[in-house]
Amino acid sequence: MAVSAKRNYVFNLLYTLSNLLFPLITFPYVTRILLPEGIGKVQFALNFAQGIATIAAHGIPVYGMKEIAVAREKRSRLDAVFSELFWIQAASILVMSALFLIIIWSAPALRGDVEVLQITFFLLIFAILNIDWLYKGLEDFSFTSLRSIFIKAISVVLILVFVKEQEDLLRFAAILTFGYAGNYLLNLTGLRRRVRLIFDFSRLQFKRHLPHLLYILNTILVTTVYTYLDAVFLGLLTDKFEVGIYSVAVRLSKIGVPFVITLAAVLLPRISEASSQKNFREETRLLQTSLSFIFFMSCPIAVGLFLLRAEFILLFAGESFSQAALSLGALSLLPVLIGLGNLFAFQILVPKNLNREMFIAAGSGLVAFFISSIILMPRFGALGAAMSTLITELIVTVLYFALLPGSIRGAFSWKPAYQALISSMVFIPITILVNLLIPNLIVAVATNIGLCAIFYIGLQLLLFKNEFVKMGLTIVGNQITKLKQR
Repeated sequence: MAVSAKRNYVFNLLYTLSNLLFPLITFPYVTRILLPEGIGKVQFALNFAQGIATIAAHGIPVYGMKEIAVAREKRSRLDAVFSELFWIQAASILVMSALFLIIIWSAPALRGDVEVLQITFFLLIFAILNIDWLYKGLEDFSFTSLRSIFIKAISVVLILVFVKEQEDLLRFAAILTFGYAGNYLLNLTGLRRRVRLIFDFSRLQFKRHLPHLLYILNTILVTTVYTYLDAVFLGLLTDKFEVGIYSVAVRLSKIGVPFVITLAAVLLPRISEASSQKNFREETRLLQTSLSFIFFMSCPIAVGLFLLRAEFILLFAGESFSQAALSLGALSLLPVLIGLGNLFAFQILVPKNLNREMFIAAGSGLVAFFISSIILMPRFGALGAAMSTLITELIVTVLYFALLPGSIRGAFSWKPAYQALISSMVFIPITILVNLLIPNLIVAVATNIGLCAIFYIGLQLLLFKNEFVKMGLTIVGNQITKLKQR
């Protein structure tokens, strides 16, 4: 990677680490206070608001990053592209905000959740200022990372100070909403020196984006149902207890996903640029790097989640959520599927404007989600929701791959997949032995993670000469040398 790409990767890694660290602080705390019903109620409302916000964004977080990456070399074009997409997003969110209020105030099924839904409504309104796609398209990962870490730190303090008992679930919902709104507001502080917002609509060409956004919006519409509204669907078919159980399992299954797609986020602007310039060699090189990294990170996470599913639930959520272990086991494959889906959809199909293919795959997933949910959720509750989610993600990922251009499918090397899987198999004897010898839950989990990581990295380095491990060791070695020289 070039120097700037390495720098972006470091900042994106800091952002990812913060996404892991802060939940590790707050998650065990709030689950033991709010219990499954309280967590389920807040997650139901939050997922509903996030789902509407995702639809309202009109696909711009995906499409905008690509367009900014292509337009960034010429300031006048950059200003125009940003302004066009910003105003489209703002108009869409205002319309969907009004629809959100109409739904929560008129739907009989939501009457018991109106208070918490009204709080999460502000997440939707402030999403007008969600312009992360601008910063990512400009490869400015330092700003978004530091901003996010700052807001998360404040949120952690607020949770520890103001969430003390089960009745504080509205405060918890407000703090989570502040986490999103705060990030969006801080976006304004870095805007002026990077781009200028044009208010003269006669100078803007909105129509040129609409055909592309329409296909992406259709895809977003269907993926939002099974990505954000799964908990909402479960709550309507069962109760908030099952939503709480399922939400904990989903949260833990996805906690490692940011690590899996960290490099992908950094490489996406470069992939989009290479694709627009018809530089097939550079494009395939970047895509292979991304694929290798996804397998390198996702396979050990998936295997570890499955083997330690019960221990993770007890440690991070408590005995009240013990039923979530079954759901977490079913969802342990998600880091692999989400990582691959992110690569196939957002790093290949979107840069190549293959939005119709994206919609076909996502639409098929939606059909699978509805059918499996209706069959599984009423009978198995949270476990049924987990099984439905897994089935849906598997179908969508397979179809994404099937609809890729043949030249790219044929250019992939799949060696990193079996190398990562073979290296992860050492986790089985390690976890069995550690769990037999160490009765203390915290010590056992920490020992398992440490030993598994050491053996995995060692096998990847010694058996397969993994480039990411070599690069990491080189960076660490250089830092140690610098410290010694001081």
